[in-house]
Amino acid sequence: MPLDWTKLLSTRRRLESTKLPVDHRSEFERDYDRALFSTPVRRLQDKAQVFPLESNDSIRTRLTHSLEVSSIARILGYYCAPFILASAGLPATHRRDIELLCQTCGLLHDVGNPPFGHAGEKAIAGWFKELLRANPRIEEHIRGDSSDPLGEQRVKDFADFDGNSQTFRILTKLQLVDNYAGLNLTFATLATLLKYTAPSHQIDKGTARSKKHGYFFSENTIIAEVRDETGLGTFRHPLTYLVEAADDIAYAVVDIEDALKKGVIQWQLLGTPEFAAIHEYKKTAEETVAGSQAVERLNVSSREHAYAARLRSILITELVASVVRAFETHYPLIMDGTMVSALEKCCDRNDLFDACKQVTCRYVYFAKETLKLEIMGKKVVSDLLQLFWEGVEGYDHKAGTYHFPNKVWEMLSLNYRHVFEHGVNPPFKKGGELDYHLALHLVADHVCGMTDTFACQLHRELFNAS
Repeated sequence: MPLDWTKLLSTRRRLESTKLPVDHRSEFERDYDRALFSTPVRRLQDKAQVFPLESNDSIRTRLTHSLEVSSIARILGYYCAPFILASAGLPATHRRDIELLCQTCGLLHDVGNPPFGHAGEKAIAGWFKELLRANPRIEEHIRGDSSDPLGEQRVKDFADFDGNSQTFRILTKLQLVDNYAGLNLTFATLATLLKYTAPSHQIDKGTARSKKHGYFFSENTIIAEVRDETGLGTFRHPLTYLVEAADDIAYAVVDIEDALKKGVIQWQLLGTPEFAAIHEYKKTAEETVAGSQAVERLNVSSREHAYAARLRSILITELVASVVRAFETHYPLIMDGTMVSALEKCCDRNDLFDACKQVTCRYVYFAKETLKLEIMGKKVVSDLLQLFWEGVEGYDHKAGTYHFPNKVWEMLSLNYRHVFEHGVNPPFKKGGELDYHLALHLVADHVCGMTDTFACQLHRELFNAS
């Protein structure tokens, strides 16, 4: 059955939210404001986009990236909304709702990323795999009864740890305000945030919506609520395709600009035959900038930076138009849940997407400077996970502060400890045994919440690292 936009735009929340008489914002405007002022979004300012611990403040952080994705997503929503509303027979007043949903989810899409980005994500997954391999009893506890079909999900949540699932966990559970519903966002926003619709034990690499997992076992009940309210089933929300495309555009284009500013690649590289799809846009950028009187006073390096900024603008405009066309073309497949590709893969400028990504994959992501910092990040994240796991596993509420694990326990985020304690029976044991499933989440929650700088500083302080 095709998706229904009257349900997809649900303004209901998991908990009733009091609205002050003087507050004239729409529910989706409230969602955006909650996101913008939230702690997880603020932390993105010190999490790496491509270059960890970057001292050059003109290079993008994860926050800058998220703001840019948010902007591109809003533009995509703006251009696709008339088509959506006409097909659904809904009034034009919903255009703003669609824009806001895309904008909010673009801003929030990366809040689950741990310090050091994907390198940190891999470090967490690797540490969990080793812990479970070395401690079969822990895996047995997490898996539970052999007849439980969800036991495999609980294990893979950790062994294949993913920041996308952590994003959903943060926004629905960890960001405590005055309840245990996280930011208590509307169901429509939560649905749009669900980039990947599969649990960890049902990943399908052949489809865009299931090539990674999008939620943990701990949020299964919330996922069921979201799906029931919005009518999604196991489908993606249509606007999720637009947010994903905005992220793809930002990754494809703006990382090139940062690499040029850092000198990781040279402007001439974009004119070589292997990047032919970029040639005409490179030339247009040069010609446009050259027509400015101000550029005559710039040195070669500054002039190329001006070229790069103009190229970024041109490429984003071209790719946005292509994604809008792809969305309209594949709209029937999106609405009946049979769409298997990302819009980036099936748009008419897929060649341009590929050319941009080839630049970064070949010359940026594997630059020596980037690799060194990623290796350092792996060490930092792994050491911190081990330390805090000792604190959680060995915590004894009856012992005093002389007990070493209790000292480590006191360093854990009070918010995350509240969530942990809310999910188990005091004194943090079930049947006389530690609830390993929630305990592992507690450790992951704490380390994932760290910024790059904080993680490095804490590591130096605790391990006497130079």
